[in-house]
Amino acid sequence: MTGHYPQLAPKHLRYVFCPRCAGRLDPAQRDQVNRFQRPTCSACGWVYYPPNYAGALVVVESDDGLVMIHPPGCDEQEPCGLPGGIVEFGESPEECAVREVQEETGLTVELTAELCRLFDRATGDGDPLEFGPMMQFGFVGRVVGGDLREGDEGTAVIYRYGDVPRISRRRRGSARVFDHYLNRG
Repeated sequence: MTGHYPQLAPKHLRYVFCPRCAGRLDPAQRDQVNRFQRPTCSACGWVYYPPNYAGALVVVESDDGLVMIHPPGCDEQEPCGLPGGIVEFGESPEECAVREVQEETGLTVELTAELCRLFDRATGDGDPLEFGPMMQFGFVGRVVGGDLREGDEGTAVIYRYGDVPRISRRRRGSARVFDHYLNRG
């Protein structure tokens, strides 16, 4: 990657002051998760994540089955979601997919296929104000390394093929991408 926020963000998305306390943002701070530069308030610690309306989700295949995430607060009847997240400024959807799987599961994947490109007017619970409209890229990835661990989005679990529980309705993108995976020819 050759650049990140703020260099690659549109000018209207470049914050200078904190919306919580009006403190000055330090654009050179690095976040604790993936070490990207993010404007951070020196007074209250608020971190600005600029909106980007592209996401990547991955159906992760391993020798033992499919890797799913159990996000906190999901219904026991629909406990799963796919690893994935928001594409960072300066990052391709493919780079995002590999990074998110590593962050959320501890596993390193090689992408083997692009499943789909989906547009959603609303994500999450269907509330367009939660994340806004989003272009989502669905991929299949094969585990090539790493160790399964709990990540920032919940517990990572491997299910035998055919034994995957329902995807949470709160994870609309995950459900749509997984449907494409199950129905591919």
